[in-house]
Order: sequence, then C-alpha cells, then structure tokens
Amino acid sequence: MKKRRPLRLPVPECSDKLLVTLPPQQVGMFRFLLEGYDNIASFTVLDRSEALLKVFFSPHQHGEARSALEDISGTLDIRVRPWPVL
Repeated sequence: MKKRRPLRLPVPECSDKLLVTLPPQQVGMFRFLLEGYDNIASFTVLDRSEALLKVFFSPHQHGEARSALEDISGTLDIRVRPWPVL
C-alpha cells in the first residue's frame, strides 16, 4: 500500500485572530485546555485585569480553532468575538 503524501498548503501571509474574554483566574486553565488541542492556536494577553486575549492561528485551521474554542467554552466561561478590522 502506498504511503500518502501530506497535503501541502500555501504559506499564509498572516494569522487569523479572535478576541477571547474570560474570568482572569481561568487564564491558566484556558492555556492548559488550548494546548490539549495539539497547539492549534496560541494566545497573548492584551489586558490582564480584564483577561482579554488575542487568540491567533493559521487561516487554514480556522474551523478547527473555532471548534476547539467552542469545546473549551463547555468547560470555561469564555466569550469569543471577532477580531476588529481596522
């Protein structure tokens, strides 16, 4: 049986981004849960006091990242919003 070659997608020029808010005490658990999805996305904290996060990921994996965030919302009280377009 022939071994399948991995699908090669073009390199994206920029990442897709979403805003996520959650209770500040849950940021560590959010990181832990997000890493459990094979590092499909990363995040940075934009406002520590309000726990406002910028979540970024490959545009090729937008559906998978949204699905992971939806799954996490079943465990944590997170709110996902679109990234503001300037």
